[in-house]
Amino acid sequence: MRLKTRSLAAALFLSAALFTGCKEAEETPAPTPVPTATAAPTATPTATEAPTLTPTPTEVPKSYEIPREFIESDYLYLNDDLSGVDELTVDVSNMACYKEGALYQVTLLKTDGSFEEMDMTEVSGKITFSVRDCVKAEVSPIFRFVLGKRTETPEASEINVVAKDVYSVENLYGFYGKVENLKNGVHLKGSDVCFIAAVPDGFYNVNITKYGTGRSLVCINGEALGCNVGIDGSGRTGLKPYDYYMEDAFVTGGTLRVSLGEKDYDLSAVEIRRSSTIRPRKTHLYLAGDSTCSAYYPIETKIPKAGTYRTGWGQVLNQFLTGDVAITNLGAGGTYAKSWCESAFGGVLQNAQPGDYFIIMHGINDQSYSSVEEMRSYLTSMIDACREKGIIPVLCTPMQTAKFWRSGKGKDLGEFEAPEGGGKAAFMDGIRALAKEKGVFLIDVASITSEQYGILGKTFVTQNFHLYNSFKGTEEDTLHLSYAGAVNVASVIATELYRLQTAGTTDAVGAAVTGLTFNPMSVQAITYTNQNGKECVLESDRIECIYRRYNVRE
Repeated sequence: MRLKTRSLAAALFLSAALFTGCKEAEETPAPTPVPTATAAPTATPTATEAPTLTPTPTEVPKSYEIPREFIESDYLYLNDDLSGVDELTVDVSNMACYKEGALYQVTLLKTDGSFEEMDMTEVSGKITFSVRDCVKAEVSPIFRFVLGKRTETPEASEINVVAKDVYSVENLYGFYGKVENLKNGVHLKGSDVCFIAAVPDGFYNVNITKYGTGRSLVCINGEALGCNVGIDGSGRTGLKPYDYYMEDAFVTGGTLRVSLGEKDYDLSAVEIRRSSTIRPRKTHLYLAGDSTCSAYYPIETKIPKAGTYRTGWGQVLNQFLTGDVAITNLGAGGTYAKSWCESAFGGVLQNAQPGDYFIIMHGINDQSYSSVEEMRSYLTSMIDACREKGIIPVLCTPMQTAKFWRSGKGKDLGEFEAPEGGGKAAFMDGIRALAKEKGVFLIDVASITSEQYGILGKTFVTQNFHLYNSFKGTEEDTLHLSYAGAVNVASVIATELYRLQTAGTTDAVGAAVTGLTFNPMSVQAITYTNQNGKECVLESDRIECIYRRYNVRE
């Protein structure tokens, strides 16, 4: 295997910022020395006496902070003159991490404007493919790292990296910090501990495979791009081990660093692909929320029945938009506006680009851990930071739930009375007022679900949109959403985004909802039993839901 890199001869050391787990910590200034009463005065040197100089300590940069040079052709081949060419052979033997059996990503731009992508295995240092009816061809290496001591021989395209493989300016990959080998994985817990690959600055698609099945915060270059990754969802069965795919992670500084936080620090594999430079970047939606938004595992292999499979609405929002839109769900259980901002918002600012969207739904946990004023303060700071970067914020009120089937003053309501959320109504009102004050797009999920739930009735909502044991006839969870409940909330959000886009509505700074591609709109019907015991059908115009698995490379 060939490792190629060049370090700068006169490196400008970057400032070293310590981070614990995944979030960067503020540097604590050294205390100012306080002289004692008996301290002797400092002597003034005479003309024949040289002053004593105390050298200023130089902070040694971390290995991944040392600037590097990259040869672009080691990471990317581009041919934009294919006229009259039917077949193309590319020599990949000089590309980074070349080895026998290595994989390469090929992207083709066709004469009709469409794109084709394929993975190809090198043969004798070359790959050959058809470029008939193509105007551009792009080739880049796929880095497939398997970590720790493996029980089986790695595939030809895989690179096995173990704890002793330390990252340095002489290597293209390795670990930083104290790493422990596991069987088919590594343990990455600790300050600054991470897996590193040296890559040129740009956008990358990163897929990790977790070793464990606990909850992890997944960070790229110190900021969150995955929350609740691997957390078990009530009643869920499906595929293991758990993969997590991050699309268009934005990398600067010449290294892509993967670290884990929270409860599970075990990682099995990392795959890195350069985002195509000839294919336009997708519009991205970044989602902020709590456990009603977050993803749960295992990922289902078929559509579950109503009332089962704990699911967050952010986990299924992709089923209402086409593959031309990318969604990063950063919903995290137990968070509220302040705690979410402090733990995950940095990932939005680091990766989102102008014209991307930031959809925020908080207000449930804020009642327990915060206040309306503090919630509004943190929402405001996130809105302002997004607008400064050209990211479009969208506020959402939280959905109603069977658990808080109460009026806004806390009175318990009847079966077919529209719920207002009890004590959470004040937080819903606070979000509505803030959206009006800041001129931010608002999706009033609370009002829409209140009207819908009042028609369907508390029993229907409990048994279908929440978690219900139909065998025992018992309510298991009247706060969190079932798969059907998550789909219902996601359909509200998708439909309202569609209406904002088609209406051409703009916010206070002139931003409009554009660039989103949706499934078709149609009449969606729900069959329920009304208060007179009669079977009825509730119809509404909604974006169609087309099943797609969450968070996988397409």
